[in-house]
Amino acid sequence: MSNITQVSREEDLTADEVEGIFNWVSNRFHVMKLVNDTLNKIRRGVGVTAKGSKYLLLKNNQYLTGTDQEQIEKILSQSACLRFAYEMKQEF
Repeated sequence: MSNITQVSREEDLTADEVEGIFNWVSNRFHVMKLVNDTLNKIRRGVGVTAKGSKYLLLKNNQYLTGTDQEQIEKILSQSACLRFAYEMKQEF
């Protein structure tokens, strides 16, 4: 699948291209929702309930600050299973 970096006006695209873009965005959203839901279940299952831990783990990596990274490292040090699930999420 190609990486779409820019989409101009809809009139410039064929119906198949518009449908393909919609399906890709829609499917990626649903896949990420499942990944995030599973990561959150693992977090709860291993007993990580620190305030803000859920949102830090679900936050997009590109928006993490240095402090966020430090807090995530503390959270992940509590469970190898959680660390593995988080790393898999980051790879996706």
